[in-house]
Amino acid sequence: RIADAEAYFLQAISISDKVSQQFPNVVQYREFLATHYDMLGRSEYCAGQFGQAEQRWRKAVTLREDIAKRFPEDLRNSLRVPGSYGWLANALNRTDREDEAESLYRKAIDSTETLMRQSRHHFEYQEHLSRLALRRRPDPKRTTRDIGHEVPWLRGARDGIKSPV
Repeated sequence: RIADAEAYFLQAISISDKVSQQFPNVVQYREFLATHYDMLGRSEYCAGQFGQAEQRWRKAVTLREDIAKRFPEDLRNSLRVPGSYGWLANALNRTDREDEAESLYRKAIDSTETLMRQSRHHFEYQEHLSRLALRRRPDPKRTTRDIGHEVPWLRGARDGIKSPV
């Protein structure tokens, strides 16, 4: 079944790539392309193909960074970038490149915190940031409560204190 999914994602990538080239100013088409790379990477990751997943997620990161740069007025575009950093870091972690993975996890957390400061709708970013922080150390016993010391606003949120944004 994974092979079938990969074939469909490759077909979706081909179509999305053509459409996004025909309409370069339509952000949704570029986002679809990035999402298809992301989903193909997830499929390959689940199949234990970490090197291939890394390649797909590098492409998704590049696309999403470009989208965020070209269309900065919609912060949702920027929020997708740290998520892609997190997935790429997972692949790096599985291929014994922990330092590189840790750097990307930190980059994901830092960029999400920056987005929180820029947004009136920071609760969505808080949730995203807590997921990234939990993903950073895949210990099933860790909770948002445990990582409060790493992300200061989470400590305040845990104690009922509003974030500084």
